[in-house]
Amino acid sequence: MTENILTQGPNVVSEDGFKQLFDEGYFAEIVCMQSAEKQHNSFSGNWIIRAVSPDGQVEKVLVTSRKDFKVREFRTINGLHGFFHQFNLKIQHVPWHEGVRCRIRLPKFEEAEREQE
Repeated sequence: MTENILTQGPNVVSEDGFKQLFDEGYFAEIVCMQSAEKQHNSFSGNWIIRAVSPDGQVEKVLVTSRKDFKVREFRTINGLHGFFHQFNLKIQHVPWHEGVRCRIRLPKFEEAEREQE
């Protein structure tokens, strides 16, 4: 499934760029690439993260670096939590089954959406 995402074009973003997009109101979208399985006292699988524009029209896959164009993959739930911890954000939902997605938004943008309604 990773190959299908890569064929969508060069819409990739490095971690530094991801932080900037997230601060600008982009969603973080966690995509489950391989269903989670319990291993000992943890869960492992394969997840990637995308930055999705507020209108949903632009999707950028998080890569290790723009030069190498290698998708940043997370193999454990702890890895996902660790990544989002740097944004002082606690993940509430993680997709557990292959192909399922979950979007996350910074609380300040969620509040602004509610005020506009």
